[in-house]
Amino acid sequence: MDLKLKNKVAVVTGGAKGIGREISRALLQEGCRVCMVGTDGAALERTRAEFSSLGECMAQVCDVTDVRQIQELFAAVDAAYGAVDILVNNAGVLKPRRILDMSEADWDRSLDVNLKSVFLCTQAVVPHMKRQGGVIINASSFAALVPSVGQAAYAAAKIAVKSFTSVSAAELAPYGIRVLAYIPGVIATQLLEPLIQDPARAEKMRGDIAAHRFGGPAEVAAVVAFMASEKAGYVSGCCVEIHGGKLCVQN
Repeated sequence: MDLKLKNKVAVVTGGAKGIGREISRALLQEGCRVCMVGTDGAALERTRAEFSSLGECMAQVCDVTDVRQIQELFAAVDAAYGAVDILVNNAGVLKPRRILDMSEADWDRSLDVNLKSVFLCTQAVVPHMKRQGGVIINASSFAALVPSVGQAAYAAAKIAVKSFTSVSAAELAPYGIRVLAYIPGVIATQLLEPLIQDPARAEKMRGDIAAHRFGGPAEVAAVVAFMASEKAGYVSGCCVEIHGGKLCVQN
């Protein structure tokens, strides 16, 4: 399917690892010019070098919880490629902690990276998008749908992202900007590793999924690329669930 994304300018936060890496790849394969964003400069450069054969791409070290660095990011992308058409707020952290074991710093870090960054990047990109419209796609999580022990801070952030997506879609519609979110289920990335170190728990988690397997990052990326395209031009303000039927299991 031709998603008609050729020469669109995309920024993907957390764009060199896990789901973000595959989103960067998918958008490049559809003809986008992609800026991959993260805090690990070495990983960014490795991914940029690997993906350079797929199309125009750049890497930018940026702490997406820092307003100044975010402003510099979008200025750099604008100078290199022009106005941003697609922003994927994918950056995230998951550090499981039960409430009684969680420090204030743990809570703040989770909310800053998983939620505050979405607000800051959205606010910063809109002046660049207002020239021609655009699409903002936010990473929520299955944790926003079903509670999981040890994920209070993460779930709180991802539930807030879901609501933020709906409100910002309404506020930004007059500028021709669509806002959506994706809700991945159990996806095989580094973020999953702390949760499946116990083989018995891993098998239990697979058993709770109708597809009886964990999803792949590329499967999420394919959906995100479609969401970013004109093929999804009448889709805004909603969250697309990508979880292999996790809610469909019959006990």
